Amino acid sequence: MNLALITNCTILVFLPGWSDIIKCTQLLRQRTLLASYLHILPLHSLLPLHNQQEIFDPSPHPNLRKVILSTSIAETSITIDDVVYVLDTGRTKASDYDLETQGKCLLPTNISRANLLQRKGRAGRTQPGECYRLFTRCNERLSFVDFPQAEMITSRLDNIYLQAKLLNVDNIKIFLQDALDPPSIEAIEHAEKFLCDIGALVSETNELTPVGKILAHLPMDPQIGKLLIMGYLFSCFDPILTIASILSYRDPFVTPIDKIQEINEIRRRFADNTMSDHLMLVNIYQEWKRQRNYRDKNRFCSENFLNSNHMKMIDKVRNQLKHLIQDYFASYTDDANRNKNNYDLICALMCAGFYPNIARIRLSLDKSSKRPCLLETKYEKRILIHPRSINAKLRDNDIRRSSVQSTLIVYHEKIRTSSIYIHDTSFISPYALLFFGKSQLTTEKSTNTTINNNDNIILIDNWIKINIDNKTNELIYVLKEKFNYLVEKKALKKNIFLDNEQHLIETIIHFITKQDKNLLIQNKLIDDYSKKNIIYEDWDDDDNDRRDLSNTNSSVFNQN
Repeated sequence: MNLALITNCTILVFLPGWSDIIKCTQLLRQRTLLASYLHILPLHSLLPLHNQQEIFDPSPHPNLRKVILSTSIAETSITIDDVVYVLDTGRTKASDYDLETQGKCLLPTNISRANLLQRKGRAGRTQPGECYRLFTRCNERLSFVDFPQAEMITSRLDNIYLQAKLLNVDNIKIFLQDALDPPSIEAIEHAEKFLCDIGALVSETNELTPVGKILAHLPMDPQIGKLLIMGYLFSCFDPILTIASILSYRDPFVTPIDKIQEINEIRRRFADNTMSDHLMLVNIYQEWKRQRNYRDKNRFCSENFLNSNHMKMIDKVRNQLKHLIQDYFASYTDDANRNKNNYDLICALMCAGFYPNIARIRLSLDKSSKRPCLLETKYEKRILIHPRSINAKLRDNDIRRSSVQSTLIVYHEKIRTSSIYIHDTSFISPYALLFFGKSQLTTEKSTNTTINNNDNIILIDNWIKINIDNKTNELIYVLKEKFNYLVEKKALKKNIFLDNEQHLIETIIHFITKQDKNLLIQNKLIDDYSKKNIIYEDWDDDDNDRRDLSNTNSSVFNQN
């Protein structure tokens, strides 16, 4: 293109995603002669607000041409008056959900013809313009669809299913098949099974449980809603509320292209050696709240590459969720935060909320190995922790010498882009997985000669095997049974915790936060987890509570 023809005009380039913008920016700036004619401006929601607003400013010098590198955000969300030339790659990163691997896909794909027209319309909004498409007419005719796919087809149906149940729809499958763009039967059945697994639906009847009714009224993903409920029941509500608010809204960090390494260091500093992205978010929010006034908060955000508007919105979301939970449970008191500083418990509750989002580190047999950690899930033999995570650069020797003593990681979501990445990770105790995971006792006997012959193998979600003795297995069963009943009871009736209920919670906390680096090889149960400590005959319930619970015939956590 002849730059002499476009004096005082802006070039808008549509690229698929953030990584493409970074690469294109770097390539253009490396071309010294070309870069001397261009004022290159990336445009993405990850950038600080002042960087985004630069696209509306005139070029700083008459001989410099503004070149805006953007994703689809510039299609309809904003209008840049001086754009005359549009370069359209015809590509975007579209979100989809893979039922087979139970993870998101965010892969480059062709846009629709409707989007092509929108992009073309960006050229010359206030003066004549031109659009250059970087693909052939034949390619457009053969590979581009007329309109984008409906969100119901590309997203999980958990929330839609819950909303339909609130409307007393008898047959959800028939109801959703009447939509203009109906989802597949497989997707509906997947949502149904998932909601049963997290205790939102009764397995036999697919009716909403008391917990399911609460989740249906919460404006968020059911997993995050369940996390909120667990935070209240285990008396660490404030930190869990913060985590839920941020994950249900968005990452508060901005990402200037030349500051990525510095931002990663800030994340690690706020994590404070906890090896948890979730606790890092809690620490950031708490430090932001400690700032005395508006000016201090803005300075804190600027120094730590946080979006000030996002932090304010997170605070509003947090207050809204706090009031919603208060509507369904007993009034908010200091008891709701008795355990707010128990970091092991907070990480364990991530397992309660996000299960089955579990990954496992495969350590090298060489105990002196310093290789990068290799991770696997139930569906993938090789996955990666996203570079923005504080755990992204862990090596085998880091795990062996850490205080966590676990190779199990819980994550918020899994996204396939150029590779498969897990986002927002925390290490969890194997005991937390034993309690909150979907486990079953197999008939397979342990082959480890160092373990008692009476030990069996617990199979977690059909892929993680744990050697466990009969006493521990019986303990887990009783703990789950009592806890399931307690959760349903609290969801039905707003009241404070009784002494025996509080003792049950404390016993569970002691169990799920216990560390044992050898648990995945063998399990040693200490004597204070005795069955006699957790069985109660004096539950203070009336007959109505018992009758309601017997009708649900459900459990928040699956029994062994």
